[in-house]
Amino acid sequence: MRAKHFAVPLAVAVASSGCYRYAEIPVSDLTEGMSVRLQVSGVGVDRIRNSAGANLLDGFGVSGTVASLGGDTLLVSVPRTIMEANVRQRTTMQDLMLFRTEVREARRRQFDRKRTTWSIVALTAVVAASVSFALQRGGRSQGTTQPPPPPPEIRIPLFR
Repeated sequence: MRAKHFAVPLAVAVASSGCYRYAEIPVSDLTEGMSVRLQVSGVGVDRIRNSAGANLLDGFGVSGTVASLGGDTLLVSVPRTIMEANVRQRTTMQDLMLFRTEVREARRRQFDRKRTTWSIVALTAVVAASVSFALQRGGRSQGTTQPPPPPPEIRIPLFR
């Protein structure tokens, strides 16, 4: 019964996961609060790895939110997951300063209406086919299984 309660939110989560894409944007067009994925140059990666931000890199990439813009710098807030007492995870935002000359490519997260529409159409078709199959089948089983035999009666005499 609980599986039915989780099926709809799970289906919605799966359908909405394909609704975003990253579109290339010039570094000069970045604004504060924008969710971005940046490709950093080799010089920038070396500088970041020699500082305290080495764990924020994913290869040559950094994903986060633009916190502030300067004349020749960007401040990007990058999510970082920390284990607390090896029991639960906590996500904090860590700021990473980048020079504009170190950013080779910037991509902005955008809502993709076409992909969302097709995801919803596909999900609706799968749900309709599942409901149709369940209704046609009608819950009839193809056979029965025998119940297990009762346990044997064991008599142990207490006195002889």
